[in-house]
Amino acid sequence: MHTRRKFISILAVAAAALTLPLDAFASPFVDLKKRVHGLSLQQIFAVSWEPAKHEIINYHGRGTQWTWPTLQQMEREGRIEFVDFGATYQGYEIEQVCIPVTWTINDEERNSTESQRIALAASMCENAVFSHDYYLGGKIPDGGRLLVSKTYFRDKGETIRIPNKHAYYFTVITAVVVLDKDGNQVRLRPAYDDYIVLDEDIHPEA
Repeated sequence: MHTRRKFISILAVAAAALTLPLDAFASPFVDLKKRVHGLSLQQIFAVSWEPAKHEIINYHGRGTQWTWPTLQQMEREGRIEFVDFGATYQGYEIEQVCIPVTWTINDEERNSTESQRIALAASMCENAVFSHDYYLGGKIPDGGRLLVSKTYFRDKGETIRIPNKHAYYFTVITAVVVLDKDGNQVRLRPAYDDYIVLDEDIHPEA
């Protein structure tokens, strides 16, 4: 029987993520205030994702490139290496961490003012970064290592409409190779297979 793929609710997956006060990293959003009027969430994400994620890391990273403690400790121990991947890298197969971020037309309608829309975008960006790091941090075996692409690291994918829903998603993408303590590659299951949520978690239209 064919099973329809379900999408992750980032706000549910990132339940462990701390909530920041908006002004902690909101400058890329606050800078938009003069021109955010009439912009959709999709448009706000498009112009704000890069500066927002850097400010989130500066706030939460504790001197590393990561929000998750496991990855922070690995970086301090020298077990994370940023590399230039080709089609293959030293015989390893390069894999993608691909975490979807979802929202709905209802979310936009319920957050119709400039301040509400900016706050929602900031919160979703924060949760997206935390969810990406949480997922990846859980895939590293004890004593393992992580190779991360210098080029494809927390990139924002194209925004796509979820079929038959007034809902949308984009993906946060990183190219990686996960190794165990002996240097053997640990294959990742797709993120979609690790978290199953109900359709209601996507908040379909009323």
